[in-house]
Amino acid sequence: MLHRQHNITKFKGTLAELKVASDLQRRGFIIGDPAGDMLPFDMLAIDPSSDYAMYKVQVKYVDLVDGKIKVDIKKTYLSAGMIFKTKHYSPEEVDVFAVYVPSLERCLYFSSDVLESNKTMLTINTRQGRNNQHECHLIENYGEFPCQESRQTKV
Repeated sequence: MLHRQHNITKFKGTLAELKVASDLQRRGFIIGDPAGDMLPFDMLAIDPSSDYAMYKVQVKYVDLVDGKIKVDIKKTYLSAGMIFKTKHYSPEEVDVFAVYVPSLERCLYFSSDVLESNKTMLTINTRQGRNNQHECHLIENYGEFPCQESRQTKV
């Protein structure tokens, strides 16, 4: 059963990577796809309109549940001994998180600056909370790729 679950998770991750790569290409980025799973990020987004600035992108597959998209911003992986392990990302490893939401057929983006608050989960809401929370992360704030010089990978 563990092997089957790993295959389903791998399939979802691959689908998310393809959807995000397609979305970023549509936005004018060039995609750099590292071979294998040895790096802490899934792809490079290269912006030819900005002197070929590069961004390390970590892709997540997360579906909508009760109007919320709960993005786990830590890495869970299967070790060589078939044991699930968890690792926290650092701002040096990832510049941007990309989230593919299959039920919405949409890609969302947020800067790895969220890691500086030591959060391991980011909840994005599709509607404003009933009590108008100030810290409510609304989906409309996550549609654009966060091109920021401070998050850019230096070559």
